[in-house]
Amino acid sequence: MTGYERCVAVLPYCPCAAVMVFASPRTVAFPLLLGGLLLSAVLGRGAARPPSSFSTAPPDTLEQVRQEVFEATNAERRAAGRSALSADPGLRDLACRHTRDMLVRDFMGHENPDGVGPGARAGRYHRRLIGETGENVLSRVGRRDQSPAALAEELVRRWMDSRPHRKNILRRGFTHLGVCVMQDGDQLRATQSFARVRGWISPPLPFHVPAGRSVPMTVSARPSHRLTASRYDLWSPTEERTVAGPRALAGSLHVPDTTGTFRVRFYFPESDRYAVHLGPTLSIKSPSASSRASSSTPQ
Repeated sequence: MTGYERCVAVLPYCPCAAVMVFASPRTVAFPLLLGGLLLSAVLGRGAARPPSSFSTAPPDTLEQVRQEVFEATNAERRAAGRSALSADPGLRDLACRHTRDMLVRDFMGHENPDGVGPGARAGRYHRRLIGETGENVLSRVGRRDQSPAALAEELVRRWMDSRPHRKNILRRGFTHLGVCVMQDGDQLRATQSFARVRGWISPPLPFHVPAGRSVPMTVSARPSHRLTASRYDLWSPTEERTVAGPRALAGSLHVPDTTGTFRVRFYFPESDRYAVHLGPTLSIKSPSASSRASSSTPQ
């Protein structure tokens, strides 16, 4: 029994240099019914059911299925002449956060009931990534009576049978992948978190930072890129403007006196221009408020 299944895909997210630009942030959905399988490709705002009460027991992480999905995804890429995606623990954590949230709060989509989408999640929770991201999600209701390999093959096949999901799986620009599959009773959710990694931050940036201070920050490029970032700035997604910088990258990030929540953007030299890529989100607080923060990384 396969039960009722639904899956949606989101294309790479980058407000500064989007791969695809949409005139409206409203949901654009293309439902498709194939032999009892409902697919919905959602661009922008993902629809969600009203949240139900939180479960008392944590969802069960299907670790072997997760690994099989990862391997099956790379098998599809190799068959299409694409390079294999590398595993990244940060992307896996990102996928598991969203998968668990979908099960616990009983919704399906890229935006959670709080309105947080995949781009904002990546900026908030992946503290080392510089680059662009994409996401596939899937919902399945029914008994799970297959082997882990058979279930993983079914999940990947259903993504591959949908054009938007297939595009994410086979996208040439993606370099890394994190997968998570979880079950709660007869409810299953799965998430693939993709990334086109341009560089890595070390050490991981804290989320809460005090205004007017500096925090250690170095950037390393991926091995396939000869040049690393030379400058950075802070970008306000709500105001769509630069609030600080660009500044030269010299071993630390200078935090301005301005308070608020901003994305760090990095400038990578390419011939006679710069390529600008997104990094993590920073929550800049007054020094007294920052000292009261219970953790430097959001939970």
